Amino acid sequence: MLFFGWENALYTIISIYAMSRVVDAIHTRHQKLTAFIVTTKADSVIAELGKTLIRGVTIMPAQGAYERRPGAVLMVVISRYELYELEHVVKTVDPQSFVNLVNTIDIEGNFYDETEQLKARGETSQ
Repeated sequence: MLFFGWENALYTIISIYAMSRVVDAIHTRHQKLTAFIVTTKADSVIAELGKTLIRGVTIMPAQGAYERRPGAVLMVVISRYELYELEHVVKTVDPQSFVNLVNTIDIEGNFYDETEQLKARGETSQ
């Protein structure tokens, strides 16, 4: 700023911001998370997740160690962009649930990206 003036400093800030947004969008698209959802309302959570996300859910029977209450652990792999939707659905259906998020390094098998999810829903990409 002192050497090149305010105008050049402003352009530098704008370009750094734009570049960070592009890199974040590219990088975030490929980040995957595995969510482990501990709940006593597994069927309701799965039904609501099915309405918002097209993801497979694995059900693992569970029992709480403290109260010995039966429940389930739901495992689902999502993209970073789907995290808000997942958290919103789970907390709406079962506010007492527990969600553990784990960074996923690699996945094998069918994992729908945004385009494939639109096709599965019968929508067209814009």
